[in-house]
Amino acid sequence: MTFQFENKLPKVVLVGPTNVGKSTLFNRFLGKQKSIVEKEPGVTRDFLEAVCFWRGIPFILIDTGGISKSKLPLREKVMEQVDSALHQASLILFILDAKKEIGVEEEEVASHLRIKFKGKPVLLVANKVDLPKDEAAISDMCRLGFDFPYPVSAIHGTGSGDLLDVVASHLEKRDVEIPEPAIKLCLIGRPNVGKSSILNRLLGGSRVIVHDEPGTTRDSVDILFNDGGEEYFSIVDTAGLKKRSKVAQNVEFYSRTRTIQSLKKSQIALLILAADEGVTTQDKKIAGEISKFGKGVVIIANKWDQIDAEKKREIEKFRLYVQRELYFISYAPVLPVSALTGYGLNKILPTVQHVFRCFNQELDDKKIKKLAQDFQVFYKEKFQSFQVLGNSPPSIRIKSRGSKDVHFSLQRSIEAKIREVFDLTGTPLKIKWLKSY
Repeated sequence: MTFQFENKLPKVVLVGPTNVGKSTLFNRFLGKQKSIVEKEPGVTRDFLEAVCFWRGIPFILIDTGGISKSKLPLREKVMEQVDSALHQASLILFILDAKKEIGVEEEEVASHLRIKFKGKPVLLVANKVDLPKDEAAISDMCRLGFDFPYPVSAIHGTGSGDLLDVVASHLEKRDVEIPEPAIKLCLIGRPNVGKSSILNRLLGGSRVIVHDEPGTTRDSVDILFNDGGEEYFSIVDTAGLKKRSKVAQNVEFYSRTRTIQSLKKSQIALLILAADEGVTTQDKKIAGEISKFGKGVVIIANKWDQIDAEKKREIEKFRLYVQRELYFISYAPVLPVSALTGYGLNKILPTVQHVFRCFNQELDDKKIKKLAQDFQVFYKEKFQSFQVLGNSPPSIRIKSRGSKDVHFSLQRSIEAKIREVFDLTGTPLKIKWLKSY
C-alpha cells in the first residue's frame, strides 16, 4: 500500500507521559473532537493522525499513547506504536503537565527522546497552564535538557496559537495536493474478531495494535491509502461494538459513539465476523445498524484458518448460512479470509470497488419503466408509477393505486425482481412506497 501524499508532508508528533493532555491538545490544534479524552490513564493506544493547516502550511499531526512505567494494559505494544510515530517525525512536541513535579517518568521519556531520537528537533510544551500562577513552576522542566518550555492550556486554548506559530516556523512549506478519498470504508464488528489484524494486513504493516485482549482498539483510527492505482480509500478501524448492557465505562461509551459516527460517515461497511464462531446475536445487531444507515456492505468472515478441512470445502454452503442468518443484508457478498495466513485478503479491495460501483449507480430509467409495465400486467395494475430518485444507495419511488398499503411480501418480491435486472451487489435498495387516495 502507498501513502504518497503523506510521505511529502512533515509530521508533528505529540509525545509524553500518560494524562498530560496530549489528546486534548491534538483536538485543540484540529479544532474538533477526534481523539478520546478521559481522566483514565492509557486511553490512547494506537497513534491517531490528521492533516492540520496553520499559516498556510499543511502537516500531519500525530497523537500517541502515553508513555508510562506502570503496568498499564498493552504497555509494550503502545511503546512500539509511539516509537513508530517518532521515527516518522519531522518535529516532536514533548508534552508535560505543568502542575506535576518532574519525576522519574518524565526523565525517562526525556532520556528516550535524547538517545533514541537524537537529531530530531524537540519542543518542550508545558500543558495545563490554566492560570498565570501555573507558569511559575515550569522553569524546573529545563533540567530535562531541552529549551525553555512553551506554556499552553489545551483545555482553554491559551497559548495554542503561539505554539502553532513556532511549529510552523520549524516546518518547510510544501505544495502537496491532498487527495479526497474516493471510497470511504468502515471496519466494524464485535471485539476480538480481527478488525485491526485485517487492517494491518491490508496496509502491509503494524499500523494498529493487535492483541488477544478484547477492546484493544478504543479510538476510531482513520487512514487514507491507495493500492497503487489512482483511487484513494479512507478506512476507519473502529472499536469493537459490545452489547449495550456491557458498555460500563466512559471510555467504552465514547468508543461506541465514535464507531457509530464512523459508520454514518462511511459509504461501505466491512462487517467482520469470526468464522469459527458463526453468526452471533451481536453480529446481527451490528448488521442491523449497517442496514439502518443504508450503507453498502461486504461481510468478511475472518479466522477461516480455524475452520476444519471438511467445512472449508463447503464455502458456498457457509456463504448461504451467513446470508440466511443476516437476511436483512442478504445482498452482501461474503468473503472467507484469514488475517493470520493472508488467505482471501486479496479479494477484499476488488470486492469493495465492485460494491462501490453498485452503490453509486444511477438506475436506468428505461429499464425501470419496462419493469413498471411488467408489474402493471402481472399485478393487475396495482401500481401507478415508478420513479428513480437517486443513488448512493440507489433509490426509487413506487406509487400504488388505492389507499391500501402494499403487502410486505409483495414489496420483497418487487425488490427481488429489481435486483434481478440491476447488479446491486452489497448495496441496499431504498424504495419509497406511496399510496394514491
